[in-house]
Amino acid sequence: MTESQNEQFKTELKVFLLETCRKKMAPEELDNDALLLGPYSALGLDSLDVIELSAGLMSRYGLRIIDSRDARKKMMSINTLADAIQNL
Repeated sequence: MTESQNEQFKTELKVFLLETCRKKMAPEELDNDALLLGPYSALGLDSLDVIELSAGLMSRYGLRIIDSRDARKKMMSINTLADAIQNL
């Protein structure tokens, strides 16, 4: 994947994430390294958001989230999420 394609994919992930979690934020406002989960999260996602995201990621990209530890690892940031999907 070229750098341009990689950035386009990450933007697609941001849009998916923001729409799924119903966050009113432009994709450009979310840094690729910003924490997605936890108390210092840029989005303030909760456990229900993680469940919705997990189901959506499985349906759309085939990414399986096994448990909360796996979610924290794969959904740490847009970069880690993109890596997890691209390494399927």
